[in-house]
Amino acid sequence: MQGKRSDCSWLFVWGLLCELLKERDSHCFAFLAGYSYVPSGAERVYWDGLELSGKLKKKGYRPYTDKRSDLLRRMALSQSTGRENAEREKLKKFFHIQEMPESSGGE
Repeated sequence: MQGKRSDCSWLFVWGLLCELLKERDSHCFAFLAGYSYVPSGAERVYWDGLELSGKLKKKGYRPYTDKRSDLLRRMALSQSTGRENAEREKLKKFFHIQEMPESSGGE
């Protein structure tokens, strides 16, 4: 098997990738774009409408592109070992770092 050439060319793969990216509601597109979740077509239309009407504070804001709303990423970062936590605490003490309290979301 070594030295055998694959039947799959880069041009063929590029064509498949282009077809996948045409579907904006697909999980493949959301993954490659770095979205935190897959928005529905209606949700994308809603946020586009808000931007066109000028109701968004930040131009181009979409919650699915915001890394702060990625719950899975936050959970992965928070699951660390006891040794990592101890080292992190040592560094905080050494550099006099104090954590900011998390906001309660308007409660």
